[in-house]
Amino acid sequence: MKMKTKCLLGIAAIALSAPLANAASILSGGMAPVKLLEDENTGVSGFNVSVFNDTLRYASRTGGTPTAVDSTVAETLIDHVFVNSSGTEVSNGASTIISTTGGSAGNKPYTFSVWDVTDPGASFSSTADSVDVSGARYSPASGTIDISALTEGSIYFFYGNNNSSTARGISNVTMSGTGTDQAVLDFGDVTSATTNDGDMFVASFDFTNEGDYDTVTWSSDTFTYFSGVAVTAVPEPSAALFGALGMLALLRRRG
Repeated sequence: MKMKTKCLLGIAAIALSAPLANAASILSGGMAPVKLLEDENTGVSGFNVSVFNDTLRYASRTGGTPTAVDSTVAETLIDHVFVNSSGTEVSNGASTIISTTGGSAGNKPYTFSVWDVTDPGASFSSTADSVDVSGARYSPASGTIDISALTEGSIYFFYGNNNSSTARGISNVTMSGTGTDQAVLDFGDVTSATTNDGDMFVASFDFTNEGDYDTVTWSSDTFTYFSGVAVTAVPEPSAALFGALGMLALLRRRG
């Protein structure tokens, strides 16, 4: 009996260390804007993104500036939408919790490639499912994200800009529902406006939802060229681990 109790104590410790939802709903800044592309006029236009196997991964293209970016998001990909210059969806997820609208074609030749069902490989060396999509020219855009079934996660935005003197970025990000407070956040550029004409960024927001919020709304500024949005979620603690806690309590009573 002591051996079983020790074993379950170890399992219980793992369960207690698993991420749990926070005590209150909140929308907060996640990852500050990361530059994927210095200037498409240099000849290195766009970026690579993979949603293969429900995993979000994004990368700058070899030869571009700044230092090459290649990041994989640990959280599970729930839904995504990437659009071309006319606003047509060229890649989307199965859950349909994301809706985008508005916008028109701009004049910046951003392109990106998407790996949907094909493994991109270690360095995005395989052929993409959507190659060199003419995108990031959908300006201004807006949309909604249904988070009613999610308790914790992140929202990633992919966007570029085309103006050296006007603010641009993802703005008016609001979490709404029956909760008393609505969080309104903005993400613009992280460097001076005069150096960002033609640049490409990825940025994120984090959210925790205790059931009192159901929708996140957002919009892009006039000179912001929206390429896509992706939603990831933190996995819930395993039911088996919670079962181990219940068994531990039962053994303690029997002891």
